[in-house]
Amino acid sequence: KTHVGAQFGVFGGYQFSRLLSVEALATMGGQKQTSLDCDPFWLSTDGEFYYAPVLGKQGHYYRDLKAKTQWMRLGVQANFDVLSLIVTPDTKWSVNLSPQVSLVSTRTKHQAPDYSHDFKRQWHLGLGAQAAVGYQISQYIGAQLYGGFTNLTGDRFDNIPKHCHKSNFIYEAGLKVSYHFNK
Repeated sequence: KTHVGAQFGVFGGYQFSRLLSVEALATMGGQKQTSLDCDPFWLSTDGEFYYAPVLGKQGHYYRDLKAKTQWMRLGVQANFDVLSLIVTPDTKWSVNLSPQVSLVSTRTKHQAPDYSHDFKRQWHLGLGAQAAVGYQISQYIGAQLYGGFTNLTGDRFDNIPKHCHKSNFIYEAGLKVSYHFNK
């Protein structure tokens, strides 16, 4: 299933030219997760996965587990306004492509009807990118609709053992509202 989470953040940056700007960001958010239909596995309470329940061990099928993950992220990104290469400098629109590097902290809790387990906080290097379409509403106020992804290094943020699915991504989309200081 697809589950929507929530994220809040602040950012600040410097615009060198219409083409290039940099920004630092701090975000925090959370999301619930469930297993994919193709995961028929059984997870023991000691973190090992099996194809069927094991005698003498406690655990749950993946389909019965729910995970709640919270994250915090500190990052930097470069913004390249590719629209500025083909339009006049006075246009109010922008199309940004933004590579990003970040430090991400995740914490996950697994839950089932008679089971709850909090995992230790994990730290990941996040490598990702964003794409955004923006509009300069006034001289000082701007807005952007953005979408992006962050690939997390290290162990999976949901604390499910790697088997068939090895991806470790956080996808995001949202609205940024910015205040522009003039020189």
